[in-house]
Amino acid sequence: ARHILFAVESTDVKSRDAVRGKAENLATHLALHPEEFTGAAEEFSDCPSGQQGGNLGQLTTGSTVSEFERALETMTAGNTEPKLIESRFGFHLVVVDRKIDGEQLPFEHVQARIAAWLDATAWSKAVAQYISILAGKADIQGIDMEASHGFLVQ
Repeated sequence: ARHILFAVESTDVKSRDAVRGKAENLATHLALHPEEFTGAAEEFSDCPSGQQGGNLGQLTTGSTVSEFERALETMTAGNTEPKLIESRFGFHLVVVDRKIDGEQLPFEHVQARIAAWLDATAWSKAVAQYISILAGKADIQGIDMEASHGFLVQ
């Protein structure tokens, strides 16, 4: 996906309306001249991605704010007419170049990653519990620490 961000504070209604008008005008122009999107992103975008022509790279579920993601899901890949999306950051003119459908991987391909995640989660929980027990036994002045006086439980 590529986008041009027109950043605006969400609480300033007057500024929001002015910025929306600016974004709509550019959207109208880019609908007629889609080949100018990259240059427009470099010139107008308030996002650092503007320096790369607005290119956001490959986005995955959960990698953007929810209002942006919901709008992306409704867009058709390859349509060169930019869509105006409003988010907490302002207004985005967005073009989706392509979509790649996700697929469920066979267990054999993800087994090692799942095992590593489970191991890391168990380790993290055990360390947190151990620190809590140590804090319960320590005489610490000036700071309240939640302490456990029991055994480690996994």
